Amino acid sequence: MSTADVKWFYDQVHFGDPVNRRQVVDTVAINNGYDDWNVDWATWQKGSALK
Repeated sequence: MSTADVKWFYDQVHFGDPVNRRQVVDTVAINNGYDDWNVDWATWQKGSALK
């Protein structure tokens, strides 16, 4: 997003506004650095050093 678009969005959206989220089925590979956002909690815990 451009800076102007971000400013417009920030100026228009307020805390508590409803948000519609499109169901996304594409995920990122676990080993590409984004895994903490794309792995379910059970899988995340399996990789923990704390067992």
